[in-house]
Amino acid sequence: MDYHRRQSGGYAGSGHKRRREEEAPLEPRKQLLASLLNAGEPIRDGAFTLDDEQLNGLVRQLRREARTDPLHTHGALLDCAVQLAHKAPLYALLAGLMNVDDPEAAAGLVERAGAELAAALQPGPGCDPRRARLLLRFCAALVPTNVLHAASLMAALRALVDAAVAVAEASPAGDDGRAWQPFTDHLVYCALMALPWGGAELADSVPAELAALLGAVDGYMGRRPRSTQPSLRPFAAAIKEDDAVAESDNGGASFLGEVVAAVKEMVEAGRWQLESVPRLHPAHEVALAEGQGSDLPAVQPPTAAPVELPEDANPAMVGALVLEAFPPRGIIHFLEKQHTQGERMLVERLIAEEYVLDTCFYFEPDRVECAKRLAGGLPLPYAYEPLLCEVLFGQMLRLPRPQFKPLMYSTLMVDLCKLRKLFPRAMSACVRECFARMNVMDPHLRLRLAEWLAYHLSNFEYVWPWAKWAHVLAAPAYDGQRRFCVAVLNRLVRLSYWERIQSVLPEEFRQLLPPKPEVAALPSPDDAEAAAADPEGHWAAKMLQLVRAKATPEDIDTWRTEQGLEGRLGGPLGVLRCWARCLLVAGAKSYTHMVIALERYYGPLKNAVDAAGPEGEAALVGVANTVWRASPQRAAMAVDRLMTLRLVSAEAIVGWVFGSAGVTALGDESLSGAAWEILYNAINKTIARVQDAREDLAATEAAVVQLQARVDELMAAGEMAGEVAAQLDEAAQSLEEKRGYVEETRQQQQGALLQVVRCFVGTLSGGQGTAGEAMDTDADEATALQDFMLAALRSFVRRYNVQCAQVAERISGEVLAGEGVPAALREAVEAQLHL
Repeated sequence: MDYHRRQSGGYAGSGHKRRREEEAPLEPRKQLLASLLNAGEPIRDGAFTLDDEQLNGLVRQLRREARTDPLHTHGALLDCAVQLAHKAPLYALLAGLMNVDDPEAAAGLVERAGAELAAALQPGPGCDPRRARLLLRFCAALVPTNVLHAASLMAALRALVDAAVAVAEASPAGDDGRAWQPFTDHLVYCALMALPWGGAELADSVPAELAALLGAVDGYMGRRPRSTQPSLRPFAAAIKEDDAVAESDNGGASFLGEVVAAVKEMVEAGRWQLESVPRLHPAHEVALAEGQGSDLPAVQPPTAAPVELPEDANPAMVGALVLEAFPPRGIIHFLEKQHTQGERMLVERLIAEEYVLDTCFYFEPDRVECAKRLAGGLPLPYAYEPLLCEVLFGQMLRLPRPQFKPLMYSTLMVDLCKLRKLFPRAMSACVRECFARMNVMDPHLRLRLAEWLAYHLSNFEYVWPWAKWAHVLAAPAYDGQRRFCVAVLNRLVRLSYWERIQSVLPEEFRQLLPPKPEVAALPSPDDAEAAAADPEGHWAAKMLQLVRAKATPEDIDTWRTEQGLEGRLGGPLGVLRCWARCLLVAGAKSYTHMVIALERYYGPLKNAVDAAGPEGEAALVGVANTVWRASPQRAAMAVDRLMTLRLVSAEAIVGWVFGSAGVTALGDESLSGAAWEILYNAINKTIARVQDAREDLAATEAAVVQLQARVDELMAAGEMAGEVAAQLDEAAQSLEEKRGYVEETRQQQQGALLQVVRCFVGTLSGGQGTAGEAMDTDADEATALQDFMLAALRSFVRRYNVQCAQVAERISGEVLAGEGVPAALREAVEAQLHL
């Protein structure tokens, strides 16, 4: 019998409407979280949308859930106050109104906030500097709503500043602070930037403690060894007088000075009512006054940076890891103050920056939601597009590394151009400032900017005012602005068809367009003239016929022996080049075809590499670049695959790169870009191998511990443990192999980094003949080459600062201490090793 018929007395469709399936009601926990997340939204003209009815409903919901599940209620409220930190005044108001009728719940919230703050500050898995800062912000917002005593908050802030002062005082004389200053700067920054959220109530309640706090901050500022970090400057020199952009250190050590000046300006002027900090509590002061305040548990910051350090970490390594844990702010003031700050106080700008940075951090996994919140979800009652654009550009160009992959910022700015009408104008101004500084810009940042612009244009029908850059057409090939334009066009060709880019590009700019990305075809196997002019190509074409006929590796080995290719091509090296050209052309249709061709004939190709000796691997890299000379992207992909198959090593790639025409001259940006891309890909893969090996070893060690515990458990119970014991033995035996592999990959990484620095230094010291000849024949181009190579060296050491710090002593002792190394070069490298 049909279930529905039996229940309803008839069949569906027989004159009775089918009932809609009722949606299961949300669990109370999820209802509370959804209510907190959506509270105050949408934000219109910088103001929250929240009437008394909605507010009272939220408070009742909080009280109800706090009685049944206080841990979850407190956790949900704190998580929202952190991840939606611009709503801190709203969540503080909810806590204050809850405190009126349920002071125990509010006290529990304060206690929970103190516990999470302590965990976020201390070293360990719970260490989270950003969360610590935002928890302090929320605690400060609890003071005006009478949930937290002002004296308790000031004690916590003073504890942070005192900890920073203690670390600075304990440092030896002459210490440059790289091992601790980023951490202590962060402590002081957290304390100062919590003050605006306490409002005038904080200043009126504890004026003496506030003055003492600022005095302690002054004491710390006088003891910190560095007030700026020139080694983090994205631009090597100024292009005009009073060039503030060139002086920017990416928000490094100079940032805290801005914070101190901003907070002092606010305190001295008594202007606690800020446009960027909504004040919601005044309308409820009568009700809030009935609440009982609580004290925040004592805060005990760590006495050293909460960073896990290797046992053998040298000073440079310690500094690099501390900088990685507490990176620079990533702010470059591209635009004039009147556009980004206006007549508002500096602290308003800093708060707006925090809104943007925190929103990007917590909503990065959902790009669309992130863009919407940045475009219309921030409580900023003024046109903030120029500031928003400047912050995102600064983050994309942050040194030594951005917070997220550059593509994240690229996609975000595309959406913001569609959501905020004034955003494109501000973006154009930032691009204009960057373009004016191309000749002094960090080479890696120049490439990062070219990739962004190409992606951006691909989303807007490739429309760009190229006419404004027409002057680059008359500039020499090594000019930075011209090279940037070529780099952009190279990236555009990767994102579309070559013909499409040619059609949208002004005719005069087509001379900068790279060649059509096609494989270098092999000659006809029946062409007698080609056989004489290019014997390797001729025999590669004959071999290609066999490959396309799906001959086995054994068949081709037999054919090669019968034809006597080694004698015809001048030895094993010629055979290797012939083989490589054949397989790369065979796989030219797509990346997948190339992978299949290389893997199918891996055995013969590997034998040819081994037979060719030390020069074989470099020759293989050279062939990949010759075959795909017209397509730098495919050349880089081919070399990367050869490295994956262990046919070429990082050492061979580095040697080839620094001997290639793309590095020894600046005339062809396409060749130069391909060479540097191959180099960086090789270094990235070498570093990734170390990380993968360590993760594999850690997983095996954890498995051994689990298996050992299982064996002990079975034996204690008197059960058979033979099978598990066999698994334990197998895992234990693999441990030594994996430890050996970790050490092997670590040595390869260090060797590759040393080799790169050694090649740079050799080039800049006149150690390579090509560079010396260029300097003699064309002084202008030679000077440009030397300047670029020095900038590229600085960029390389800065980009891989953690890895280079591991071998800093060897770089100083083995590379820089050699004869003929100029003192200026030695000082430049040392400065980058000690960011």
